[in-house]
Amino acid sequence: MDTFWALLFVACFVSTASGAPRFNQPFNERDPLARLQLLSSHGLPKPDEELNVDSPDFEFDMVLTPQQRLYISTHSGETDPSQAWKRKVIIDVTRHWPQAIIPYQIAPGLKQYQIQWAVDAMSMWENNTCIRFRPRSRHLASQLGHDDYITFTNDSSCRTMVGRVAGGQDLSVGQCSKGSIVHELGHTIGYVHEQSRPDRDANVDIIENNIIPTRESDFKKYTNKLVSTYGLPYDYGSIMHYSSTAFSKNGGLTVRTHDPHLQMVIGQRRDLSFLDVQLANELYKCNDHCTTHKICGNNGYVGPDCKCVCPEGLTGDTCDQLIVSDKNCGGVLNATSGSLQTPDYPMDYPQNADCYWLIQGPPRSNIVLTFDAFDTDNEMECQWCACDYLEVKVYGLNKVGQRYCGTYIKNPIIYNSSSLLLHFHSDEVWTMNSGVKFSYKIVTS
Repeated sequence: MDTFWALLFVACFVSTASGAPRFNQPFNERDPLARLQLLSSHGLPKPDEELNVDSPDFEFDMVLTPQQRLYISTHSGETDPSQAWKRKVIIDVTRHWPQAIIPYQIAPGLKQYQIQWAVDAMSMWENNTCIRFRPRSRHLASQLGHDDYITFTNDSSCRTMVGRVAGGQDLSVGQCSKGSIVHELGHTIGYVHEQSRPDRDANVDIIENNIIPTRESDFKKYTNKLVSTYGLPYDYGSIMHYSSTAFSKNGGLTVRTHDPHLQMVIGQRRDLSFLDVQLANELYKCNDHCTTHKICGNNGYVGPDCKCVCPEGLTGDTCDQLIVSDKNCGGVLNATSGSLQTPDYPMDYPQNADCYWLIQGPPRSNIVLTFDAFDTDNEMECQWCACDYLEVKVYGLNKVGQRYCGTYIKNPIIYNSSSLLLHFHSDEVWTMNSGVKFSYKIVTS
């Protein structure tokens, strides 16, 4: 991408970050999108930490100390600020892990695969942040100035405590998948659940009539006296978000996204989201050692290595370039209209494909997408549209976008945005699907 297009790229995304798509249509069962909601409420498996509905613990997998429980229940704005909660993390510095090091030990009785999953989960956090997990030892305790630690146990549950707890704490993995262990480690680091944010009602609806009565406290929303957004937006793709049917008494939705295109996204336990990682890096001041700070564009930020960490699809020293696909697809599009298709269409699309298209229009223009054909993995065979999908990054480059999978077609779709990043992804499994053919049109008012 030459300098002119690089500069235009940055300008367009910054100017349209606040744009919103026209999606809030009335519920219509004949709409494929509405049917997708219904499917998601009955067919998706729950994360492991949502399975034990009989637990007496507040938010089941998130075990609170008596002081934390009292503070939340009172909602007091007069409490010492050092005890306050911030976004989906606790801000009390005594609950954070000094030097971003978390000592751990493995309790007897864990199976080899559980140990490997725990190691893999710790590595996922380590690979993206400055947080480090180290085997507990006297030498390490002397270095850190404390002997607090976590113990991976084989109890018949999937839960842990929030933040650092004096004297040690258990992280039970007896009923945890690898992704749920990553989620539980998020609690250990200091995260609470995403849908507890004070701004959650602007993003999701909690369907109280579908919630098991004894689990209503799991959907508590923290006030602004307890929680701050930390300057980062609501994250549907967070590994800390509840699933669509968390603690449902009848199989119906308990968490409904305002944009139904995102219903299949919440509750994922595959990866840390971009914002999950950014928050950890900010919480533990992972770039404070950098002598100079880059100015990262397009929602990027400076990471632990003092380089810009770019949202998915972007690259370059300051996140000003579009990733080039090796599958003969993608690119920057600035013509007023055009036709696009996935690699090898109408033949089977290849495995492990990632195509990024950036559609750029003039300021205050709209983009219209029209699908001629759509054939990818069925949304129920691949939960959360996680295998093969088309993603439209309409809410910002640092947030998960609207995802389409299966045989979804609804035409036309109008986006109130002058720039739009599209991402087609296929996984390593051959599915014998023909892919997607669609067109775009830039409309000026």
